[in-house]
Amino acid sequence: MRFEIVSVRNGVNAGDLEIEYNCTDLDAAYANGSTEIQIYRILELRDHWSATFSLGAVGPGFQPSTLSISDMEPGLYKIVRAGTRMMQDPTRLVEHELSGQLHFDYPITKSDELASREIDRIQAARAAIVTQEIAVGTPPQRSPIFTTVIYFSGIRLDHPFVLPGVNIYPIQEPLGPEGIEQPLSSDLRSTLGVDVAFADAIRDEYKSDNRVFGVKFFSLKAASMDLAKKYAEDRAEQIAMLISLERGEKAKHCGTFISDGRSYAFYPLFDGYRGNMAAPMFSDEHAARVLQYQPIIERSEYAKLLLTLLNEAVGERVPSFQYWRCWLIIEQISKKHVTSDALVLTHPDGSQILNNAGKPAKTAGARGKVYKYLIDTAWPEMSLLKPDASGMPPLVEGAQPVTPGAGQTKILLWDALGAVYSIRNKVAHTGHATRSAQPSPEEILAIALSEDGPFLMSFLYRLTANAVWREVNAE
Repeated sequence: MRFEIVSVRNGVNAGDLEIEYNCTDLDAAYANGSTEIQIYRILELRDHWSATFSLGAVGPGFQPSTLSISDMEPGLYKIVRAGTRMMQDPTRLVEHELSGQLHFDYPITKSDELASREIDRIQAARAAIVTQEIAVGTPPQRSPIFTTVIYFSGIRLDHPFVLPGVNIYPIQEPLGPEGIEQPLSSDLRSTLGVDVAFADAIRDEYKSDNRVFGVKFFSLKAASMDLAKKYAEDRAEQIAMLISLERGEKAKHCGTFISDGRSYAFYPLFDGYRGNMAAPMFSDEHAARVLQYQPIIERSEYAKLLLTLLNEAVGERVPSFQYWRCWLIIEQISKKHVTSDALVLTHPDGSQILNNAGKPAKTAGARGKVYKYLIDTAWPEMSLLKPDASGMPPLVEGAQPVTPGAGQTKILLWDALGAVYSIRNKVAHTGHATRSAQPSPEEILAIALSEDGPFLMSFLYRLTANAVWREVNAE
């Protein structure tokens, strides 16, 4: 099956792009299926997914057609993939043999050949970028050059990516269970006379759950090994933190290697594993996040503090402690922006909010300040993951009035915040979120919100993470 890009040209309207294409020799099993193309933007350090465009059904006797695109960012692009999904089974995709004008700049100023040469030049230059020298502070001219690798466990990094002077890459060999198996087997053998070994399935599962990745600094020029080590570890921790927040688990620093070419030192460490969120759809998303946010972390202690606190909440093993940590973050951010204690609060539809004493609710307390902050920042409504007695997931309102679907339960934003705040209070006062024998409506709602799927999909985490990234982006 062949997919030809006949031409790529500027559109009739300013800012538009037209891609003329033709599909031939389509297998009958995929006739009338949905065809799509993927376009990547070629950046200095990586090929960045730009867009996937659906071209609709492509059947026998297909005639050449034109795809119109608007609002692309100026730059160099490459069409990297075209495929068709079976109409009966959209999960099955057959890739086409691509040909024609696959390289272009936007707006169009170069031929396919010139654009292709420029892309080849950029991609070839990446090898020099990743190995370039990094000066640690202001080292003396004849300072040694160090190669350093910082290792992390607990994150399944599926694709490598590079930064100037740094390579971040997955390691094929995972951590093994030997460190656990040997002392357990030795104890059972000496105390009970039983020879026990882990089954192969357990070994494989353990290794699958304990992936490792490395952050390699090829050439650090520093006055001493200690300075090079500290620089590499600090920067690697920043990179790992940004990846961790995307994967839903805190990466654990498990080792440092450093060498000046004549001698070396290795510092092994270890911590446990809990599992990750799904990997990003496109392999360069980790790189994009690190490139965007690491400079902010380096220049802003406030941004570093917020992301560190959020990362600690993500890595927390005790669910009730996760809620406590998240509430502390959103409360502090809200207090930064909502400084008055006297603002009267209303629901998004304008109706008055009453506190437990039946008086108008104000911004005097933590709940009021968080509510006001969410209203001011246009927090959107969100559906929970699990259905309630109605058979549908409840809808938590946002900063704007919302009408739920027929039969769907609507949860007021003020009530939702009261429920999660009650969890915070129980943890702060008793160390854990206890359940009453006869729970109140607020406690019932708190249970529903806290048990609505993975923590990173929860109401409190999502509003907290959204607030953190708003603050970081403003730095």
